[in-house]
Amino acid sequence: MSPLRKDKAVDVIAIAEEDDCMTDMFVLNRFAGRKLGVPLAQLEPIGADASTRESIADWRYWRQMGYVF
Repeated sequence: MSPLRKDKAVDVIAIAEEDDCMTDMFVLNRFAGRKLGVPLAQLEPIGADASTRESIADWRYWRQMGYVF
């Protein structure tokens, strides 16, 4: 269970390590003074640049098509 609440804004600081993304794409953000991994599928980009928005849209499309690692 994630400690983040719906509609909580977070700043993504990095993509998780490859070994941590074997079943899903996780991104890291700061929470309570530490790094917290969150599934990218649970986040909506706010204020992201066009390249980031396109990457997220591509990832979601890939998932909707049923593709897996």
